[in-house]
Amino acid sequence: MNELYKIMQSVVDNWIDSLGFILVAFFYGLSFLQLPLSDLFHMLGILAVLSVGMNIILSSSKCLPLPVKPH
Repeated sequence: MNELYKIMQSVVDNWIDSLGFILVAFFYGLSFLQLPLSDLFHMLGILAVLSVGMNIILSSSKCLPLPVKPH
């Protein structure tokens, strides 16, 4: 459960860090591209799922860097 909390906290931190870019993309799609709100929310949902998936992959203990071989 602690690992899940860390992953979700990382997702929230990433979304807070990128909030300016997300808002610009949202309003650009809404005003200039004239996309319907349902499409914009669908894209934000896909972005949320991808960000959770990427944080799960990056938090995996199997994804450790390769050891450096001494010369």
